[in-house]
Amino acid sequence: MSSTPSGGIVRDVLPPLLKRLDAVGQLFFGPNFAPEPDTDGVLEMIGKEIKYLDYWCRETWEMILHEAKDPQNNCLHGYLSSSLSARVDHLRQLQIALMASQDRVETLRLVEEMRGEVDELLEEIARDMGNKLSGFLKDRGLEPFQAHLMRLRMLLSDTITRDLSEAKILLAKIRGDVASFEDAFHEINQSQKAVEGLFGTVEQLVDDLLSADDSLKRLVSKLSSVDRQVAVIAGRIGESFRLSPAEVTTTTAGRPGAHQVAAAMSKPTGLPPQQQLADEWCGVQHHLRLAINSLDTRLKRCLLCLAVFPENTVVKKRLLIHWWIGEGMVKSVPEGKEVFDQLAVDRGFIAPLARPSCDRFHSCMVPPWVRRLLVSSARSSAFLDLDARGNPKNSLARMRRACLSAGKPSHGFRADVHTIYNVDQRYIVLDQTWFKGLEALSTLQLGTWRDHDYDPVAHHIELTNEALLRDVGACRNLRYLSLRGISRIDVLPDSVGKLCNLVILDLRSCHNLVVLSKEIKSLVSLEYLDVSGCYLLAEMPKGIGKLTKLQVIKGFVVANSNSKDPCRLNEMRNLTNLRKLSVVIGATARPEEGELRVFADLGALLTLTVTWGGLTLEKAATRSTAAAACTAFALPPGLNKLELRCYPLPEFPSWADPDVLTSLKKLYIRGGMLRALGENSGWKVQILRARFLKHLNYSSSVLRSTYSELKWLEVCGCVNVQPWPACDNGLPNTFQIHVC
Repeated sequence: MSSTPSGGIVRDVLPPLLKRLDAVGQLFFGPNFAPEPDTDGVLEMIGKEIKYLDYWCRETWEMILHEAKDPQNNCLHGYLSSSLSARVDHLRQLQIALMASQDRVETLRLVEEMRGEVDELLEEIARDMGNKLSGFLKDRGLEPFQAHLMRLRMLLSDTITRDLSEAKILLAKIRGDVASFEDAFHEINQSQKAVEGLFGTVEQLVDDLLSADDSLKRLVSKLSSVDRQVAVIAGRIGESFRLSPAEVTTTTAGRPGAHQVAAAMSKPTGLPPQQQLADEWCGVQHHLRLAINSLDTRLKRCLLCLAVFPENTVVKKRLLIHWWIGEGMVKSVPEGKEVFDQLAVDRGFIAPLARPSCDRFHSCMVPPWVRRLLVSSARSSAFLDLDARGNPKNSLARMRRACLSAGKPSHGFRADVHTIYNVDQRYIVLDQTWFKGLEALSTLQLGTWRDHDYDPVAHHIELTNEALLRDVGACRNLRYLSLRGISRIDVLPDSVGKLCNLVILDLRSCHNLVVLSKEIKSLVSLEYLDVSGCYLLAEMPKGIGKLTKLQVIKGFVVANSNSKDPCRLNEMRNLTNLRKLSVVIGATARPEEGELRVFADLGALLTLTVTWGGLTLEKAATRSTAAAACTAFALPPGLNKLELRCYPLPEFPSWADPDVLTSLKKLYIRGGMLRALGENSGWKVQILRARFLKHLNYSSSVLRSTYSELKWLEVCGCVNVQPWPACDNGLPNTFQIHVC
C-alpha cells in the first residue's frame, strides 16, 4: 500500500477496501447462500425440546406437592419449580410466535430472545444448585432437563447462524466502521503510518473471503474475524491520536459513554452559532444512541429502568438497586452499586448526587437529553410501554413490565408479567386479576418511589380493596415488594409468608399499619426489611431472628408490657449478616434486662440508629422507663455510624465511649434533651451532625479537644452554639462547618 504525508489512507486505502466489501455483499445472492431447506425441521426440533421442558416441569411440580413434607422445604422447592415453569412457559409462548412469524428479521429477534431466556435459565440453575435445590430436584432428573436446555440452545444458535440476516447486519456494521475511519483521518490528518499497516490484514481477510467458496456459516465466521480486526484498528487510532472511541468510529468497539460524547461535541467548528448548536445536538443524539446500544445486556437493561421516572426528578440509588435485584439484573447490593458506578461515574449516562458531608453517591438524576434517548430506546425495544414523552400508557396487558400512571389503567395483566411499577398512580384499586396466576411476577412496587422531593399530600397513595392484598401470596417468584407510603393498610396479610424468595420488603411510612403478620418468619430469603415510620406498630412478630439472611432492618420496635409474644432484640444475635439496624424505643416500651446490650454481639453491624419516642424525665410515668432505656446499652466496636434521635437525658451517654467505638466515623444527634456531647478525648469521628438540640450548651474549646479529627460539622437549630462557626481555626485545615 502506498501513502503520502497527507490523506494516504483516505485516498489510497479506504476506497478500494469499501469496494471489496461491496463485492462481499454480492455473495449473498449466490447459490451457496439460498435459504436453508430444512428451517422448518429445525423449528420442529425446537418445539419438541420445549415440549419436553414443559412436561418435566409439570411432572416435577406434582412430585413436590406429594413428596415434600417439611413446609419450609416445600416452600423452597415449590418456588424453584414455579420459577422454572414460568421461564419455560415464556419459551413456549416465544416458540408459538416463532412458528407464526413470516418476517426474517422478526424471526431472528425471537430466536435471539429465546436464546437469552435459555442462557438465564441455565445460569439460574447453576447459581441455585448449592442452596435452593438441596438435591431434591437433582434426584428427579435435573441433569436431563439441563441436557435438553443445552440441546435447545444449540438449535437456537444454529438457527441464528443459518440466517442470512446476521451476515447482512454484520457486513453493514463492518462497512459503516470502515467508512467512519475517513472522518477520523480527516480529523488527525497526520502520522498515519502507525495505523496504515493494520489495514493489510483486513484486506487479506476480505480477499480470502471473496476467493473462497464457503457456506453461510463459514461466511459469518470470516466476517466476524474482519469485524474483530476493524475493532483493533479503531482502538489503535484512539491510542495513536488520543481520540475518544466516539470520535474514531460509530460502532460499539470502544464502548463510548456520555462523557466521551460530551467531549467529542465540545470542539469549535467555525459555523454560525445556531447551525453549530443544531449540528452538535444531532451529533449528541447519534453518538449517545450508539453509546447506549453498545452497553452489554445487563447494563442496558439497568439503564433503561430510569426511563420510567419523570424528567428532572431525583431517584435514590437504593431504590434502583432494589428494582434491579427484583428483576434479577443484579444478584446483590454490592453488585448493584458496581453497576450504578459504571452507569454514573464510568459512562456518565446519569448524574450522581452526593451529600455535602459524604463522598459517596446516594441518588441520581438523568439529564433530559439522555432521558429522551432512553425513552426512545425503551419504546423501540419493548422494554417499557411509554408514550413519546416518556409517560407510562397505563396499558397493563401490553408489556411484561406494567407501569401505573395517573388516570384509570386498563384491567388485567399479561400472564407472564414480571414487574408492576407504580410511577404516579395515587388511588390503586385492587381486583381479582391483580395477583392470581401471576407466577412470573418478581417486582411489585405499589408504594411511592419518591424520597428527595416527597410531599405527603401531593404524593399520597391509597389502596382500595386492600383485603385482596392477601392474594399476593400467589406470586411465589416475588423478590421485591414495596408498599411504601400507602394508606389504609392496617395489617400485613399472612399470605406474605408464602413469598419464600422475597429479598426486599419495604413498608416504610405505612401510617395505618398496626400489625405485621407472624408469618413473616417464613421469608427465608429476606435481606432488607423497612418498617420505619409505621408509628402505630407496637411490636415486631416473633421469629425474625430466624431470617438469617437479613442485612438491613429499619424501624425495629422494642415491645411494650402489653405484648403477648413479641420479638425481642435478643433474637438479633442470630443475624450474623446484619450490617444496618434502626430501633424505636417508644413511651410504652419495656426492654427486658440486658436486651439493649445485644448490639455488642452483632459483629457485622456498621450502622445503628436509635430513636426514643415520647420518653421524658419530666413525666413520672415515663421517668423510670427513660432511665432504663437510655443507660443499659452496649455497642459493637466495629460500628461506623451512630445516630441518636430524641435522646431523653441531659447527659451524654456513657456507653458511647471512644475507647470502645474505635471505628466510629459518623456521629449524628437529632433532637432530645442533651446539653453536652461528651468530654472524653480520643474520638475518631470525622462527621458530626447536631440538629435541633435546643438545650445544647457546649463550648468550642471542648469541641476541639474532644473531636480533634473532625472534617465536617453540621449545626442546625442549636440556638446556644452560634459561636461555633468561629472555632474552625482550631481544627484541621480540611474541616468544614455548615450552619442552618
